[in-house]
Amino acid sequence: MAHSEFSMSEMPDMPSSYLIPSFVPLTPSQQQAPVDDAIPSPSTPEGEGIWSRKYLFGDWDGQRTRLENRGFTFDMYYTDDALGNAKGERSDFGAWGRIRGTLDVDFSKFSRAKDTTFHITGLWQYGTDLSKQYTFTSLDSSSLPSAHTVRADSFYLQQYLFHHKLALRGGQIAAYDSYGDSEYGASFINLAMGYAHSNLNSSVYFAFNPAGVPSFEVKVLPTDHLYVKGMVQSEERGPYTIDPSGFNFHLGGPVVATEIGYLEDPPKAPDATLTMGPEPFITDRETGNHPGVYKFGAGYDPHNFTDLRTGVSSPGNYLLYAQADQAVYRMGNVGEDRNRGLDLTYSEDYSPGDVSQFSHQLWAGARWIGPFGGRWAKDSIALGYVRTETGSHASEESFALGGPRLGAEHLVELNYQTQPAPWLLLQPVAQWYVNPGGNSNRESVVVLGWRTKITF
Repeated sequence: MAHSEFSMSEMPDMPSSYLIPSFVPLTPSQQQAPVDDAIPSPSTPEGEGIWSRKYLFGDWDGQRTRLENRGFTFDMYYTDDALGNAKGERSDFGAWGRIRGTLDVDFSKFSRAKDTTFHITGLWQYGTDLSKQYTFTSLDSSSLPSAHTVRADSFYLQQYLFHHKLALRGGQIAAYDSYGDSEYGASFINLAMGYAHSNLNSSVYFAFNPAGVPSFEVKVLPTDHLYVKGMVQSEERGPYTIDPSGFNFHLGGPVVATEIGYLEDPPKAPDATLTMGPEPFITDRETGNHPGVYKFGAGYDPHNFTDLRTGVSSPGNYLLYAQADQAVYRMGNVGEDRNRGLDLTYSEDYSPGDVSQFSHQLWAGARWIGPFGGRWAKDSIALGYVRTETGSHASEESFALGGPRLGAEHLVELNYQTQPAPWLLLQPVAQWYVNPGGNSNRESVVVLGWRTKITF
């Protein structure tokens, strides 16, 4: 069965950074980027040559830096996934592109509104979705595609309290960006590991990027090692139809997302300085160089869901997830070797198979940061595996209609990420699908391609 219309990666608005978990209250210049935007943005000092400057179009004679110092940080970039299936029932090629603009405002830099911030981002996206249009896999090969749209993705006001131990956030937000999302999203291309579990929308209608919905969130950091957060958002089953511009602020019924997590080797207090990138994986907020995040979360939607076998509707559905991410080896404790080494990730979720098209998904992966030293010390190579299981009633319905009983689809991804220049990121990728769409009768699919990001 193909994905639901809005369950794919119209997503990643704020996938987690390399070291800073998605719960941590950050100031505007520290906000996590959307996944096309999960790929970090430049922070290397601008030089005279085009290959050493921070942005492709430069710092505009220092104007961008001056605005940032006054509390206004903005960014614009283009991201593209160009992918083709080299093996399968047919050979096809597709590219999906996004042009995104983002503005973050820190009111404390120009007013008396202490610890108050505002964030807004929007995009134009277009292209061909290889998975939906050609390979028909359960899991999208790319974390980018969805509807062709020009839309305000998300905007919200956030207030930090009690020395950043509490954060309140309200506005147009996508729960997908910070609940069930991949902490190492910048290192992978596929939807699950590159953004978040792909059944969060179809099972409990978590909003996804770039289709944010009215939401309110509370985040609490009682200790340096523990956090708790929860969000109530509007349920929208057709967000592009109900709110095509992103500014309608339509209120549907409630959907609840919650998460609790433990931080191993956590970052310092949130008011410490943070450098987010585009050197992936570098921060001066870390107290050590073996950070880890262990989290458990849940989503609940009280509205009606239809049994995929009987057609009977009943109220309520839920999804549970657990995730562990840990830096397990570093090549040294100082200099570039401090961040070079091996990270591991594992995540699994479950939702009842009677109303969930995909009831169970797990991923496991590893990435090696800095396989080469010197100029290439910030490159990374990543290997991941994702298993996506069709819900039991969806499988039975397929069989009842004369098709096969659908089971689990398996994906293996290998990619390499490099930055020839601070404003340019390249990420070639190879993916191998076994039992595409959960159908053991189908030939395996091999997808080859690359991701490109250009920061203007």
